[in-house]
Amino acid sequence: MSRAVQFVQINASTKQDRHVVTAQVKDAIVAAGGWVTGFQQFSNVSVCIQFEMEAACMARLFERLEGLELQLSEASRRLPGELTAKPETELMGTFQLTFFHSDPDERMVIPAVPG
Repeated sequence: MSRAVQFVQINASTKQDRHVVTAQVKDAIVAAGGWVTGFQQFSNVSVCIQFEMEAACMARLFERLEGLELQLSEASRRLPGELTAKPETELMGTFQLTFFHSDPDERMVIPAVPG
């Protein structure tokens, strides 16, 4: 019997150091029972962490996020309650972090592709 899969989006913003917060969120996902499956950086403004976990783990994730200085979107704050009725559901999701700071955009050097 196949399990239901649901896509979820978590959106948060912070004024904290992006390297520290990104590591803290990754650690929170893993400690809650999830897996980080991908990572995309958008200059020094935002990062998107792709993850997978069972819906039953979502409450633990949010407990671990409470100690971090994150401003979660309203829709994100509702997720744990919305998923309690479907604990067996597998989640595929993104955790989008937006960083507020006064640093200039970070330029990424992209190597030329030969040929």
